[in-house]
Amino acid sequence: MIEQESVLKQLQYARRTLALLEEQAAGFTSLTIPAYLAIELEDKRREVASLQGKIKQINEAANGQTSAVTSRNSDGSNRTKVFMSYSHEDKIWLDRLLVHLKPYEQFGWTNKDGSKQKLEIWDDTAIQPGQNWRNEIINALNTAKVAVLFISPDFFTSQFIESKELPSLLASSNEHGLIVLPIIIKPTTFRSSWIAQYKFFNNPSYSLSEMPKSRQEETFANLSEAIISTLRS
Repeated sequence: MIEQESVLKQLQYARRTLALLEEQAAGFTSLTIPAYLAIELEDKRREVASLQGKIKQINEAANGQTSAVTSRNSDGSNRTKVFMSYSHEDKIWLDRLLVHLKPYEQFGWTNKDGSKQKLEIWDDTAIQPGQNWRNEIINALNTAKVAVLFISPDFFTSQFIESKELPSLLASSNEHGLIVLPIIIKPTTFRSSWIAQYKFFNNPSYSLSEMPKSRQEETFANLSEAIISTLRS
């Protein structure tokens, strides 16, 4: 536990440094960027990737995961869940998406091969008192094919998300093909380096909270369709 906290602190610092370097590099093209800045960027990206790998190894060791389990899930087989990552300050937006997804939980759908499937959703409210949160998060990510991230200022300042959810989520995305769907729900100018690798579901300059109600509902309907389409593939 002490080792994990130490590596997490190093990872948080490395991400912040990388974000600053990427802001500096944004004013240059690949041809005009100074050599020293390009080298610092590459070194910091390698450091972040290395620290993410260490977090994954610590999590696997702590929970007794085996290479067989990792192999079984790495190709997307046995991955049927949707993982929801959000700040509790933004739960109203999660609840609205769940309304749109409810019919798929209740009635499911028919896959191309004729098999029946019902939607399974996981969020941190599934963690019961006395349960090991690390085990629960890793187990959920091991069976998740899609992760929805509700992006807002509160999301980026959540210590639970930063230290408990993101390390395993990013490892699952990078190594096992977890599909990550970030959706901007509140205006935020902060762009963490790790999120730059993912395409936002909605326009980053037009958050859900800025939309009229009808447009919000349309966005949630489209997101629900994208989730189910991914699970069917």
